[in-house]
Amino acid sequence: MTCDWELPPSGVGCSVACQEDPTRWYGVDCNGPPNGPFSCTCQLNGRDIGDSLNHNVNQFEVNSCKESGQLLADGHCKQFLNCCYTFFDSIEQSLPKQTVCNCTSDPTYGGFSSCEALAASLPRGQVIDICPGYLPADGVGTPPGSQDQ
Repeated sequence: MTCDWELPPSGVGCSVACQEDPTRWYGVDCNGPPNGPFSCTCQLNGRDIGDSLNHNVNQFEVNSCKESGQLLADGHCKQFLNCCYTFFDSIEQSLPKQTVCNCTSDPTYGGFSSCEALAASLPRGQVIDICPGYLPADGVGTPPGSQDQ
């Protein structure tokens, strides 16, 4: 995966964009003082990536924008989509049950031997390639920073 990074002239914050394929733009918007260190959050197509079993691992700190670009190129943010699964549940107790989709970098954080075991432990659980919410409706990925968050 090839990545581009940009540091504004002020040196405050930076952004990185990596395109894996036409539907998947990984990226980070990093914030921090002039010339770092920066606090960054992983995104796919402009949406924050979460890890259902290991919270806050999608946020990381780097000393430079170049360092965040290298982490993305090495798959740091992509890893949080290693195991995606759907199940039938209610997001909040007062809401009706529906199909819910989550992803995790490592199902063993929840005590599961595999992604399949994690999905099988949930009502109507199924392993899928990626949660539909991360993919663009029009089939074209969105570079980070090109849409309103």
